[in-house]
Amino acid sequence: MVLTMLIDIDHLLANPVFDPNRCSINFHILHTWYAMIVYAGLLFFSKTRMIGAGLLLHILTDFQDCWWSKYLANIADNKFCYLTFFIEKIPSFVENLP
Repeated sequence: MVLTMLIDIDHLLANPVFDPNRCSINFHILHTWYAMIVYAGLLFFSKTRMIGAGLLLHILTDFQDCWWSKYLANIADNKFCYLTFFIEKIPSFVENLP
């Protein structure tokens, strides 16, 4: 399963190699939707099932990274953060519990 991290070798083909604001999904060759279909197809064969699962888990973590990057960018752009609002209101809510 650890060897499935070699899928990130395609990051070396990008210019620049690392961009903190870039989502790797559909940008890198081995992170495209077509590649994901192949990875899902590996699940149907017993000899390649673990490799397919590892590759799909890798893609899932990349999706999560993209989602968090966009989510945190939206929070940074907003002057009002809903999470902070709710955290500040928790003590008064707890004090008013019966």
